[in-house]
Amino acid sequence: HSEPALAGEESLSKESRDSQRDVSSICPQHDKISDTSKLESQIDKLVYKLYNLNEEEIKIINK
Repeated sequence: HSEPALAGEESLSKESRDSQRDVSSICPQHDKISDTSKLESQIDKLVYKLYNLNEEEIKIINK
């Protein structure tokens, strides 16, 4: 015998499911040990551009 849902529980549950679906569509789970090096490289390039780093500064960072 389950207890009746409290007011707002159903909408919270629906919001949780909706949020999970949104996250899943943005970040599909291919596998738990997927290679992230491509994404890391893209992030690095964005950071270099954000801070207007030159080649010499980038070399120092990557040492």
